[in-house]
Amino acid sequence: AHAVAAETSRPVVIVDLDAHCGGGTASLVKGHPLIWHLDVSTSNFDLYGDSERCEVDVIGDSVAYLPTVAERLRKLDAAGEDFALCLYFAGMDPHEGCSFGGRAGITGEVLAERERIVFNWAAGRGMPVAFALGGGYSSAALSRDRLVALHRLTVVAAVGHGQS
Repeated sequence: AHAVAAETSRPVVIVDLDAHCGGGTASLVKGHPLIWHLDVSTSNFDLYGDSERCEVDVIGDSVAYLPTVAERLRKLDAAGEDFALCLYFAGMDPHEGCSFGGRAGITGEVLAERERIVFNWAAGRGMPVAFALGGGYSSAALSRDRLVALHRLTVVAAVGHGQS
C-alpha cells in the first residue's frame, strides 16, 4: 500500500473482510494520508478505534453483514477518492462453520455475494484488486474441502473482475 501510494501519489484502500479486526493493519497505516482501511469483522479480536481513514465495524447479526459491507463501500465512494488500488483481504472465517470468528447465518452464499459486491465495486471504478485468501479454519463443522470451496469463491469473483 505504501509503495503504490508513493509511486502513484494516489490513495490505496485496504478492504479487510476477515472475521477478526485488523488492528495490526490499522496501526501500520493510521495517519498515512493516502491509505484508507475499511474493516468489517464478525469478532472483536484485535479491535481498534476508528480514525480519519480507518474504520472498523464488528457485526453481531449476520443479517447486517452484507448491507454493512455495501454501505462502507458506498461511503468510500462518497469520499470522492480516486483509488489506485484495492488491497483485499478475503477472509472466509466469518462463515458460520468456523469455530473462531464465524457468525451463524453467514453461509457460503452470503460470502459469494460479498465477493461479487467487492469485485463489482472495484470493477465499476476501473480499480485493480490485489487479494489475499485468508481466514477460515477447518473443523467438524467445516471440512477442508468446504473451506477450499469457500476460498474458490474469491478466485471466481476475481476472474470475472472487470467483466461486468
